[in-house]
Amino acid sequence: MPAGAREPEQPVLTVEQLISLIDGLTYSKDKAIFLTGTFCAMRTSEIFGMPWRNFHESDEEGQSYFLVDQIAYRGERYNRTKTDASKAKVPIAGRTLEALLQWRKESPDTSPDALIFPSTNRNGRSRKGAPMSPGTWLQKKVMPIAKALGITFHVNFRATRRTASTLIQENGDSLASAQSLLRHASPMTMAIVYTKSIPESVKMAVNDYEDRVFAARPKPPKLTLVK
Repeated sequence: MPAGAREPEQPVLTVEQLISLIDGLTYSKDKAIFLTGTFCAMRTSEIFGMPWRNFHESDEEGQSYFLVDQIAYRGERYNRTKTDASKAKVPIAGRTLEALLQWRKESPDTSPDALIFPSTNRNGRSRKGAPMSPGTWLQKKVMPIAKALGITFHVNFRATRRTASTLIQENGDSLASAQSLLRHASPMTMAIVYTKSIPESVKMAVNDYEDRVFAARPKPPKLTLVK
């Protein structure tokens, strides 16, 4: 870095901002995308490259998870991940699961190899069923809500991953749990490849994180009985 250069901004969303963004997304597909990015702490390429066969509603232990083993980049699908550590099971918390199941009911194609969040090709620029353009989706669906909330930085899935790591640790969960969820290429996360089970501590951290965000939703005022 040149001397005197400003540190790059690494903004983190507050729980209040997260819940307002979530509540501002009314279409089931949009809500499922944002909840997946927020609480599963996935990379953009992983969210938009995920096929339905990699969504597991429940395993033998009753755990819901994604199996991350491929990505999408610039409209193409690739049978690889960013790093070996990225290839893993990612736990899905309750409200995110509900959003995914709702979108599955409405999705036009839920065949195993179909993308969970495909392009609709409404603008004629991509093949129907091909990966969506993440930048376009964020610009059209998320940024107008963020702007209305007064959020001054660009809300993307790097920001939600950073937010997940920060808020999980602020809630008292370990750095190891945060690193495991984000699947960084380190000795700590290398052991959590897709053939192994999800550590219980990570499942708990993900559920606690989701609960904490949704607890920030403003409570309706109590009705006062007038005599």
